[in-house]
Amino acid sequence: MDSTRMAPLEGAEIRLVGTDHTVVSDADGSYRMEVASPGRHELRLSHPRLLELGVDSLPSWEVVVASGDVHTRDLAIPGWGTLGIWQCGRTPGESGLGVISGVVVSAGTRDGLEGVTVQVAHDPVPEERRDAQRQDERWEVSTGPEGRFVVCDLPVDVSLQATVSVAGIETGTQELRLTSDDAEEITLQVGTGEAGVLRGTVERGEDGEPIEAAQVRVRGPEGLSELVVTDRAGGFILPEVPSGAYEVEVAHLAYRDLDEPLTFDVVGGQMTNVTVRLLRDAIALEPIEVEVEARRPTWGPLVEIYDRRERFERLGLGNFIGRDVLDGPGSHRLSRVVAARTPGVRLVSGPGQVSAGSLRIHRVNDCEPSIYVDGVRTRIEVDFFSPHQIEMIEIYRGVSQLPGEMADNQARRCGAIGIWTRRGH
Repeated sequence: MDSTRMAPLEGAEIRLVGTDHTVVSDADGSYRMEVASPGRHELRLSHPRLLELGVDSLPSWEVVVASGDVHTRDLAIPGWGTLGIWQCGRTPGESGLGVISGVVVSAGTRDGLEGVTVQVAHDPVPEERRDAQRQDERWEVSTGPEGRFVVCDLPVDVSLQATVSVAGIETGTQELRLTSDDAEEITLQVGTGEAGVLRGTVERGEDGEPIEAAQVRVRGPEGLSELVVTDRAGGFILPEVPSGAYEVEVAHLAYRDLDEPLTFDVVGGQMTNVTVRLLRDAIALEPIEVEVEARRPTWGPLVEIYDRRERFERLGLGNFIGRDVLDGPGSHRLSRVVAARTPGVRLVSGPGQVSAGSLRIHRVNDCEPSIYVDGVRTRIEVDFFSPHQIEMIEIYRGVSQLPGEMADNQARRCGAIGIWTRRGH
């Protein structure tokens, strides 16, 4: 049997350990082996399915056969729970930390979804019973072939939440409590019966190579979807797409827009797959005048920032604010300077807010950009600094502009602001 599929295992090779004697299982999984000598023997099973499951080999089975006797011995690839325990380096029945073995499926078709994120965390508890260290513990994995995943070394006898997220959107949560006796097997669902799942790949038209950091939206009966960005494999996924006809829009700085819309239908409860191919295109940029300040630093990390400013401004990437602006009048708050000097950036002030407000890059997702100070991501607000402390500010409104060191998940959706202080200069 193949317990992962609950079906007979055809084509399995059964070997009598210590000999060359083998037989192969039939379509119904049955096998018959003639044993020349009675006594204690071991049987070992092999099958290509084991490679698909990432298992090198299975333990052997012991069988005692008497002369002239017919002995029955069922063999099986173990279930997902046992495989998960093995993958975590444990033995079934061994006490210790908990294990989750699960699958993420699409609603309706129940097809396994590869490459989505599963996160396990402690279930929220009341403030008076909160253990700060325990509440911060999170375990995150990505699904593999057939949508399978395994999470190891989980605490036992505590409440946990397993959540699946696609493109940063949480689409399903399950509460559970583990014991150390066995692996917990769970199924997480993406989508609903009314909505479908859209999955696609953006490729280079010339050779089919994946295109990373392409911006994808779909246009349907309810207008444009939210913006998603392709991963390293050129893939993207939208988990909650209402049924209907759609067109896909893809943008990338180095590639030509689609010559004609790619149309397709999404069916509720099913997964729709699309492939988009883009062609490279020469991009005509407006002439740019670059003014280099005489007080430019000649050593340290700021040298690289000034080099990047020259290079990016020639390409029309990003916005930069230097000492000429920061030394000028009316620059008491950095947030106001950034909003006033950068198209597509605005200030949003909340009730009772002391600072000038929170910056939003509304050309992207109207959300707060990532803030980097001297190359390190931080939660410090822009107005924490006064203008005389700053040498340079760089603002990136979209994922196609981001330098590699600022391309975190938040920045890909909301843009990034880099602040470079004047320490040591």
